[in-house]
Amino acid sequence: MSDRFIVQAESTPDELFNVVQYFSDGKWEELSHHVPAETAFERFRSATMSIGASIGTTASVLITDVKTESVCAEWRYGKGIVFPTQDDCIAMAAGRKVST
Repeated sequence: MSDRFIVQAESTPDELFNVVQYFSDGKWEELSHHVPAETAFERFRSATMSIGASIGTTASVLITDVKTESVCAEWRYGKGIVFPTQDDCIAMAAGRKVST
């Protein structure tokens, strides 16, 4: 599946997100802390298109919601974006709920 599907990244001022990347050696790095959706998605996209992501030293990248601590997006080396799926995005655009 292609990672090239439309993702709308908009948030209200009270919605904040974190972006974390995990490495193949088990270490991790917080890329963004308590940022709006637009900034979180930019950092997520940058991390998933990095050299580390292309050669496998970056194992995964997550966007999490600060308030609920839920995962909003996940990318994995060798698989691409695993959440939300393209079907999830289509359902959300149509106004349908997506089960997690």
